[in-house]
Amino acid sequence: MLAACDDAGVALVQLVAPTTPDERLAAIGESARGFVYTVSVTGTTGERAVFEDYLAGLLERVKAHTDVPVALGF
Repeated sequence: MLAACDDAGVALVQLVAPTTPDERLAAIGESARGFVYTVSVTGTTGERAVFEDYLAGLLERVKAHTDVPVALGF
């Protein structure tokens, strides 16, 4: 799929989760185009009463494995 996207000039935006191991983050980060989408929660999405403390660390961990921008979403 990555080759097809590259041939078409379209960035394949890959997703990572809080549970993605570092080895997999490295592989995703190496082939990332455009940006890496970081899923902020495991389980069901929805309204939250507080901002999760682990998110800053999660974003730093993802950023350490890629040169493209990192986005955070649900």
